[in-house]
Amino acid sequence: MENALSTGQREFLKMAKRRGVEAKDFGDFVPEIKFQEEEPDTTKPTIAYIHTGGTLMMVPSPGNHGALSFEGATDINLALEICNTVAQVRKRYNILGIFLASLDSIEVGPAHWSAMAASIQAIYDRVQGVVIGHGTHTAEYSAAALAYSLREPSKPIVFTASQIPLIGYPGSDAMGNLTGAMEIAANGDLAEVVAYANGVIHRGTRVRKVNDSRLAVFDSPITGPLGHFGAGGIELVPGARKRSGKRDHDLRYLPGFAKHVSTIKYTPGMDQQMIGENIARAGNVGIIFETPGSGAIPASFVPILGAHASKGFAVMLTSAATQSGISTGMVLHDEAAIAAYNAGVRTAGDMTTGAAAVKLMSVLGNSPHLTLDQINNEMVKKSYAGEISVARGGEDY
Repeated sequence: MENALSTGQREFLKMAKRRGVEAKDFGDFVPEIKFQEEEPDTTKPTIAYIHTGGTLMMVPSPGNHGALSFEGATDINLALEICNTVAQVRKRYNILGIFLASLDSIEVGPAHWSAMAASIQAIYDRVQGVVIGHGTHTAEYSAAALAYSLREPSKPIVFTASQIPLIGYPGSDAMGNLTGAMEIAANGDLAEVVAYANGVIHRGTRVRKVNDSRLAVFDSPITGPLGHFGAGGIELVPGARKRSGKRDHDLRYLPGFAKHVSTIKYTPGMDQQMIGENIARAGNVGIIFETPGSGAIPASFVPILGAHASKGFAVMLTSAATQSGISTGMVLHDEAAIAAYNAGVRTAGDMTTGAAAVKLMSVLGNSPHLTLDQINNEMVKKSYAGEISVARGGEDY
């Protein structure tokens, strides 16, 4: 494999090894690295730009009725081309370009999350902040994943995306989103994983995609945004985690994600027997069951979910209500939910369904030998990155 790697990839693996990152953490996605300038200007902040794909750098495909594609977007020069296109960036920052992939974000999953986390761990002490170019479809999952795998960061890790490609489309939101994300990464007094678009900064574990056509693509329905970037500069709410006083060596690197965690969304009339058979057949080690609200579940589903919990597997209830969560107090007013609770099923507090699913994957991926009680404790009694209001979570919520 070593002989097949480019110079930039070999250099990156050497940097990673120095930071305690193993080659296996990257899986099949060994990044390539390159500075924008041969000799970085030491008077300017250095930020990393990690390219993973998304609409940001898509172009019309002439042979496919103008459908967007990543034609030609397959190497390290793409990451730097993006930065060079944003002309003012070259004057303000040193850019460390990292090419990971060019994918529609619907194709991004746990292996990519681990590779992103490994990439950031590898260059963490060389930069003031990180920007990740990503697609909008699954940005909320990737942002949550990095918040769980890079805990206690000392600098901003900023996901950004666009609804319109950067090159060749007048009125694209990509330029503004990139410049804002880079300014936040370089100079924002933030120490957490965030998503940025259309002037708004969202916590990575609270953000949701809410729009496919408007430029205000993200929202944080339960908590509200962390801040804004505009003519007045970077403005943050009091609850934002600041980089002041944080140290690089406080970062906790936990890149594991378990497979076989499934999310089931309740729909009236769904066949519970088929659901039960599918759960058993797939070898699921964890289930996120999204209820219509307040944790209510049909009585016919209690034996299915309870049986899974009785085997030591985590079963967490979330709510489809986007502006609230589920409390144990709510659940204990429902007879079927009480039976499920007594069988070991638990609520996920005010976590979003996506944040809960990725957290369960992280818990199981990094601590595979936990008991069910320990798993539930990690899920609802501990906040890794602001994903849950612990005082309102699980038993206390």
